[in-house]
Amino acid sequence: MILFIFEGQVEEPKIMATLEQLFLNRIEEQLICSYGADTYTLWKDIVEYQKSGYEIDVFSIIKERLHSRGDHSLDEYYSHQIESIYLFFDYDPQNRTIPADTLNLAIANMVNLFSDPMNKGQIYISYPMIEAVYCENNSCDDTYISYSVPISECKTKEWSNAYEYGRKRLKVIFKTNKSNIITEPLTEERISELKDTWTNIIKLNAIKANYITNDIIVMPEDMTDIEQNKIFDGQLQKFVNTNSSVSILSAFAIFLYEYFHGNGEF
Repeated sequence: MILFIFEGQVEEPKIMATLEQLFLNRIEEQLICSYGADTYTLWKDIVEYQKSGYEIDVFSIIKERLHSRGDHSLDEYYSHQIESIYLFFDYDPQNRTIPADTLNLAIANMVNLFSDPMNKGQIYISYPMIEAVYCENNSCDDTYISYSVPISECKTKEWSNAYEYGRKRLKVIFKTNKSNIITEPLTEERISELKDTWTNIIKLNAIKANYITNDIIVMPEDMTDIEQNKIFDGQLQKFVNTNSSVSILSAFAIFLYEYFHGNGEF
């Protein structure tokens, strides 16, 4: 069984509904839940869990977090039933409740700790946040490699509206209701259109990740070229610590690149 853990409770499940329909329908057993707090809060929960003398078990940590808000959706499941764990969280550099160095140290620890879906879990970070997936002007956007956002502008999500897909998100995802059920007709034309869009978004983000980590503007030769710790180091060195900006990059796109690459499809 695969467990998908999202930071947020609104945008991520919408996106996942589309990915399930387009790409992930071969996964027979999966659980989806929302942590409902930011990346640094997750790290604090992990540290407290360790202080209690327990070995890190992200499933149990997430389960406790869900219980704290009255969500018992994982009650009938246990850690030994989970084969793989994927976590999707935001960088959120605009977080002013903690020093930037504290946030960066926490994320550096997490991208190193959560680097294997079949061990403790695999984390994917969106830069600066989940809306990065909508930051294209078309599905073959040649200028995507240069897109970044000043950290000072990350306090709101208006920065994503500068892009065509940010303003017209149904070019990237299916229309859903409040329960994240797709409500539009699933015609062959519409499915094909979104598959093509996502295939190009995956390529754009994989190439950009390779630029961030290796300074080359080509598809990565191997998944290890764009591991999450390497991407984070590149973000710090080339953007965050250089000009207080973040290079826009989608966690979902990088996940899909690795998912398909591992299946010989990219």
